[in-house]
Amino acid sequence: MAKIILIRHGESFLNQKKVYFGHSDPKLTSKGISQIENLKNSIPLYDYIFSSPSIRALETARLLNIENKPIVTDSNLMEINFGNFEGLCFDEISTLYPQEIVLWKNHNINYKFPEGESIWDLGKRCECFFDKLKTSNETFLIITHSGIINSFLSLYLTGTINNFWNFQCSLGSMSTIELYASFAILKNFSLSFE
Repeated sequence: MAKIILIRHGESFLNQKKVYFGHSDPKLTSKGISQIENLKNSIPLYDYIFSSPSIRALETARLLNIENKPIVTDSNLMEINFGNFEGLCFDEISTLYPQEIVLWKNHNINYKFPEGESIWDLGKRCECFFDKLKTSNETFLIITHSGIINSFLSLYLTGTINNFWNFQCSLGSMSTIELYASFAILKNFSLSFE
């Protein structure tokens, strides 16, 4: 059994603006730093630490890395690429892409953001990373994004990416999962220290 500690990065400047962004690369806000500082004492011992290469995730990883382990980055842990929607709020997207918004609102996992990715694409990246950990007996601290966390929980708790929209985790939250070869057990979910 692998123990997976999933951390969503702290608040960034683009989270404050309430726009869609995945591959855009803002830094943490002072509130985001506080969220992670508050979380630090709750992190259990871990064998390895992985992070999305995004600045907000790496800043979070450095703040949480109390054991001074090497932080390994993996592009499979990056947030979904919103393509042409990056940096836009919902109202702006509705005005600029009215037909796309209808397709998006149907929660179709195969819907691909213009010049970006689909939830299905994100799920494949997620599987590519986590399937390598299933047979391990170690503890992994993984700092990533809500899209990856939702994909992981949907894939490994329900067996399909179709339940992606049934999960929601807070900024600066921690979720702990025991990952076995053929199933997963959720120990806690979206424990936020805002």
